[in-house]
Amino acid sequence: MSKALMAERLIEVLDYLGSEASAVSCMAIARQYGRPQSSTSDLLNVMEELGLLVRNQETGDYSLAARSALLGVRGQPSFIKFGGVLNMADEVFDATGRTVAVFARCGLHAQIIAKRNGLRPWRPTQGTRHSLIRSIAGQMLLSRAPERNVRGIVHRLNAEAPEDRQVPAKRVEEAIRRARDDGYLTGPVGFGTKAQMLVCGLPGLPAERAIAVGVIINLQELDDKAAIRETIMEATRHWQATAQASEVHSG
Repeated sequence: MSKALMAERLIEVLDYLGSEASAVSCMAIARQYGRPQSSTSDLLNVMEELGLLVRNQETGDYSLAARSALLGVRGQPSFIKFGGVLNMADEVFDATGRTVAVFARCGLHAQIIAKRNGLRPWRPTQGTRHSLIRSIAGQMLLSRAPERNVRGIVHRLNAEAPEDRQVPAKRVEEAIRRARDDGYLTGPVGFGTKAQMLVCGLPGLPAERAIAVGVIINLQELDDKAAIRETIMEATRHWQATAQASEVHSG
């Protein structure tokens, strides 16, 4: 196995275990990614030796070690460092009962960095990426980028995509303008599904660390989009204030 492939599979395991509330078996991880159990076991053993995973001696199941949970935390904005993002997503989930997903930008993609499944589970897993311009989550993230850069990104992604996967540039740029003006978008979230989402951009974060949070909605049921958006923003304000207070006390 090449070093690049090993690194990719290691990150997949961290993403998968990071999205689970309890320990997970080697078999479940192998099944999740369609890989042999033997090579998955070898990878998990290496990760345990590196202090990234903890193995339950009775069940043999794995969970993230403290080292994994703390990787990169110190250099993050307070809203991320003190757990505000996950607490905000949990609060929105508790208030709505709907699937909630948190997105961040990964190069020219939007990436799922956290997810809570509601009554109607959403299939994509944590770590999954999708083109910035083919998802309203990506368009929301692009609305945080300097306006002078957006058109170039849109044209580059269309130029690199097969003809049947290109998106009209004017339509994308208009959606990004709406996201910038209104602070939210509704529509197809992409990621290989037909799900509809209401996605909000989170305020107070630098453009390079922009985060968006989305809630699955049903446009046919005339969901109260204003109420869902207010739920997201209220939870965001609450946990941003809590994180800022924690920053002051820790300083």
